[in-house]
Amino acid sequence: MAMEYPEAWRRIRMYGPDQIVDEMRSGYHYFGSRLEGRIVGVYKAKITEKGLFGEHQTVRSACRSSGLASAMYIHFTEYARAHGCQRNYCNILVGQEVGERLMAKFGFRRWGKPYEQHPGMLVQMYQRPVNKRP
Repeated sequence: MAMEYPEAWRRIRMYGPDQIVDEMRSGYHYFGSRLEGRIVGVYKAKITEKGLFGEHQTVRSACRSSGLASAMYIHFTEYARAHGCQRNYCNILVGQEVGERLMAKFGFRRWGKPYEQHPGMLVQMYQRPVNKRP
């Protein structure tokens, strides 16, 4: 799936430890999943005035179709709820079937119009209200 993104964008998003630490200091939260001691999935999120913004979700190819991405979206909702956020939101690459299916599965709706996040890379922002549990 990473190959769907422009190469220049992928290079920009290859983070080293120092950049991750800097992002954590600026308010980003990193979440990961392990299998047999190896990281097999990760995403990051930041609480903003609009809600909990999620990005950079990655699932190791060997774990695709395992439900891990869905588990991450469930955690994304629970984390937002636990921190008083009114919505989850994220960008999905236009035409990326897996991302678009996950948006539909978890009740996300398009928010605004698609836009070019990077030259040659059209994304659509999605959002979903985070309802309080009864």
